[in-house]
Amino acid sequence: MTAGEARPVQAEDIKATLSIEAVIGNVVALRRAGAELVGLCPFHQEKTPSFHVHAGKQVYLCRGCGAGGDVVTFYREYHGVDFREAIYALAQLAGIPVPEEAILQAQPKQSLAPKPPAARSGSATTVGQEDRQRQQLQARIYSIWSDSLPANGTPVEAYLRGRGVDLDAIGGVPVTLRFHPALAHIHKETGQRSCWPAMVAAVQSPTGEIVAVHRTYLAPPDAAPRVTKAPKDRVPKSKLMLGPCVTGGTRLAPAGEKLGVSEGIENGLVVMSALARAGNPLPVWAALTLGNIGGGGEPGYPSRRHPIDPQKRVQTEHPDMSRPGIVLPDRVRQVVILGDGDSDPYCTRAIVNRGVRRWQAEGREVNVIWASPGMDFCDMAGGGK
Repeated sequence: MTAGEARPVQAEDIKATLSIEAVIGNVVALRRAGAELVGLCPFHQEKTPSFHVHAGKQVYLCRGCGAGGDVVTFYREYHGVDFREAIYALAQLAGIPVPEEAILQAQPKQSLAPKPPAARSGSATTVGQEDRQRQQLQARIYSIWSDSLPANGTPVEAYLRGRGVDLDAIGGVPVTLRFHPALAHIHKETGQRSCWPAMVAAVQSPTGEIVAVHRTYLAPPDAAPRVTKAPKDRVPKSKLMLGPCVTGGTRLAPAGEKLGVSEGIENGLVVMSALARAGNPLPVWAALTLGNIGGGGEPGYPSRRHPIDPQKRVQTEHPDMSRPGIVLPDRVRQVVILGDGDSDPYCTRAIVNRGVRRWQAEGREVNVIWASPGMDFCDMAGGGK
């Protein structure tokens, strides 16, 4: 840097000059509660305020959805921009001189694989509150995705190999999976906030847009001989969805005329890599929930009593074709459903059979491959939990 050049704007410059209370207060109605300010969270729909701003510490935290960080993080997630663009926009708000060429270079990141969520049309006066909340959620989803890193060579790769996935057989970690080194997590019972490494999966709509992210929280790489999911005493639910996954899924490989559909990511990858190694490749998409495989049930066919457990009901096997789960491309003519064997067999088979009927009604050939009773495909590959 020469004597005449301006020093690049840093995040510390923003925090030292611009109050987080002023920035957030422009878009969130805040009221004082002791040392903090509270309001309704702008990142998820709620009726009771769980969004806290600590002006003294210059941080915010939502105890409902887990959003949190400093003023730069808030601006990025709320407006759906990257770090550089947020820095220069906040610098202008703070009155910090910024070279024009630096502003022009501040462009959001672009995804090379799944497409970011499409912007909804309409002026600020015509877009309703529901649309605004949806846009805010989409901005947070894509912020997490864009902040994550390519997964090859990261703890995500080590985790998947430990689960029994032969990544060498499928060319490495799919581009729809990424690694986040420190993703925020809120313990729902205690409200404690912590950050963990995580596998982040893009959930794509039928048109390829990212509509949600699936997060698998991992233990730190040096916490055990192999990378595992985060400990249950700290993270009771290590797998969480942010955004709607209905009709969408995580595409572990490009779909062909024949496509496998699994519930979970790891099980789908285990089967896909094993078949590739055997010379019988099968692309797989993960539906991420069992209900997303089966789709909605026909209301005219109610659930039935569970044959063993009186506390459970078995859902109908008849699909409601107007309420699909994961939507497959028209080019897929053969569907192979990968069924786990480690859950209630009566409930699981009813929903899988609903998926079979739904895709058969669409004119596709459907087969089901079941894991051994009491196991999933990772268990069968020696990958355990």
